[in-house]
Amino acid sequence: MKSANAGLVSASPGATTIATAGSIDGSPTTLSAGTTGYVLKVATSGGTSAAAGEYLSPGADQGGTLATAYNIAATETAPSNAETVTFTERARVATTQPPATDYTDTLTIVAAGMF
Repeated sequence: MKSANAGLVSASPGATTIATAGSIDGSPTTLSAGTTGYVLKVATSGGTSAAAGEYLSPGADQGGTLATAYNIAATETAPSNAETVTFTERARVATTQPPATDYTDTLTIVAAGMF
């Protein structure tokens, strides 16, 4: 999985990028109230899949740092069926963040089957 921008960007005049928070270090980042940041939570269900430690986020304000290079978001240890991997983007903004209705990012997700 990779992010096109490693942040949420807007074309609106005066808007600034909401950059990804933290660093890719194998554990999630917690977004603090009153600060600006953007992270990704990955959840899995069914079979033997598991989210990578970076994106395994038990708290509502936690998630992994996004990068413009590919990173493993989830893995599978054995073949199975009915696997689900859910990607949830999370963001917090400070009161100084310029408002816009078009903040966006593009995630590229590549999956390979295990047979």
